[in-house]
Amino acid sequence: MILRKHILILLMCLFTVVLLGCEKKDGGAEKVGKKIDEAIEESGEQLSEVSEEIQEELKETKKQWDEESQELEQEGKQTQKKLSQQMDEVIKELGEEMEEIGIAMKKLSEEWDEVIGQLREETDVAMKKISDGMDEVMENLGEKIEDVGKALQKSDEETKKAIKDLGEEMEKSGKKLQDSRE
Repeated sequence: MILRKHILILLMCLFTVVLLGCEKKDGGAEKVGKKIDEAIEESGEQLSEVSEEIQEELKETKKQWDEESQELEQEGKQTQKKLSQQMDEVIKELGEEMEEIGIAMKKLSEEWDEVIGQLREETDVAMKKISDGMDEVMENLGEKIEDVGKALQKSDEETKKAIKDLGEEMEKSGKKLQDSRE
């Protein structure tokens, strides 16, 4: 707003100089020269004042700009510092959680190894019992088969003897029958 005002004053001064320079010189060259000198001097003073005011405004604007830039820079640094701290905290927490997970995994692995070891031992014991039981069953089965074989052999011998005795009895009966028919 102030800048417009100064520009307007500057333009008016220039317009006055132009008008004075365009006047007819009918006579008093000195009079005209004095008026031109006065107008130029007045315009120069006004230009000087306007220039100083513009420079002051520019200095003030630059000062405000510099202050705002410094504030923004400080805010940026603070924000960056906060973000950096937050990232450090997150990374630290993540590291701690990863360490806890590692410890839990190690413990789980140890427990798993222990369970597998126990299962192997129990499986070995069970397999030995099965093997020993199978050996005993096979031995008992062998003995029973042998006993059955002996019983069959004895039964076979008894059957043969019974058949032989039966044959002899039949032969005797046949002779008696024949003798009785005769």
